[in-house]
Amino acid sequence: MAGGAAAVVAGVVLLAVAVATLGASPAPGPWDAATALDAPGPSDAPVTETGTETGAGATPPAEVEVEAVTVSAEGGRAERQAPVPVRLRVPALGIDAVLAELGLRGDGTLGVPDDAMVPGWWAGGSAPGERGPAVIVGHVDSHVGDGIFRHLDRLEPGDVVVIDREDGTRAHFRAAFTEVHRKDAFPTTRVYGATSTPQLRLITCGGDFDRDQRSYEDNVIVYLALEGWSS
Repeated sequence: MAGGAAAVVAGVVLLAVAVATLGASPAPGPWDAATALDAPGPSDAPVTETGTETGAGATPPAEVEVEAVTVSAEGGRAERQAPVPVRLRVPALGIDAVLAELGLRGDGTLGVPDDAMVPGWWAGGSAPGERGPAVIVGHVDSHVGDGIFRHLDRLEPGDVVVIDREDGTRAHFRAAFTEVHRKDAFPTTRVYGATSTPQLRLITCGGDFDRDQRSYEDNVIVYLALEGWSS
């Protein structure tokens, strides 16, 4: 990941941002969250490259259906219409943050949070707890420091992620594994594809920073399965 005081961000599906490091060439301009990402929406052509697994467990072959790559969730039955998620908690990473709702831009790319410390939920997809993959994205860094998903790649299989919902209940997910993909080979079907169980994807950027493209080269994707609820 880019270091230094002027590293400019990050996160989600496809990134395209400016960065500079102290002692290097001048910063190309202030960080602008609205133009920081170029994220494919669910209607983009699927890419089946599997990527590199960073957690425990076997990486599934590219042709395996999305639902086959998750762990089973005891008590993780799907809700017909889950409450709106309002907060994300990842105890293993020290994350406890309000969730922003994200939609698609006019060009079909995913909108992004304006604040690097605020994760965003794609409101056009499944809500956490409903059948299908809920998608939450976050920045890895910004021109002023770390982003909310700076250490997402450290999440281990078995780590718990909790989503607070507007009705006061909480959906509990458990990490299955993490994959790293090049941005030009984003696994759209595996991230957005329909599943028979409630699942969750956490996405940010990773890999080396390409100064010419002003973008990180990879995406980090954590796959999680629903365990159940609490109140």
